[in-house]
Amino acid sequence: MTNEFYPPIIQVDNSGNIVKPISFQEAHSNALRHITINLFVFGAQDYKRILLQKRGKKTFRGEGKLDMSAGGHMHYLFDREGKLITPEETGYNILEKELFFNQKLPETLKLEQICTFSRDFEPDLEFTYLLGGVYPGPFSPNPEEVFEINFQDFDFVADDIKKQPEKYTRQFNLCIDAYLQHA
Repeated sequence: MTNEFYPPIIQVDNSGNIVKPISFQEAHSNALRHITINLFVFGAQDYKRILLQKRGKKTFRGEGKLDMSAGGHMHYLFDREGKLITPEETGYNILEKELFFNQKLPETLKLEQICTFSRDFEPDLEFTYLLGGVYPGPFSPNPEEVFEINFQDFDFVADDIKKQPEKYTRQFNLCIDAYLQHA
């Protein structure tokens, strides 16, 4: 993560209820539960191919590991009507930053909530929204965030992550488990 301005993120209780805005550093230094958004992009409506990314060199954690399509923190930001932006709006912002870096976010890509779950790996106590959508490409990955992307067979990935979990980020391991439980 760079030293650029990073808006506050959202501290929540164990049920996902908002407590207060906090800084990224505060959340990760003090093991405070906060909201994260993780995204699965599938290549077609049959959900047989999932877009994976290999984490870039300037990412916060997981450099060089395989990860979900995109993910990040939900910021304490408001829309023009004064309402806190939604997890889905945050998901679109994350996709735009990571996978549509030099192109417009396609109108055909619609995100839906798959499930929510808590992750408890200190110093990362997170309340996660797992969102999914369908889009076959093209993509324009942000080179600072993403080393490479490609579609993989979902069943292969779900099996491989059990056999070789070290190839994948910790959060992706948990997201696959949550997806399989809720799909």
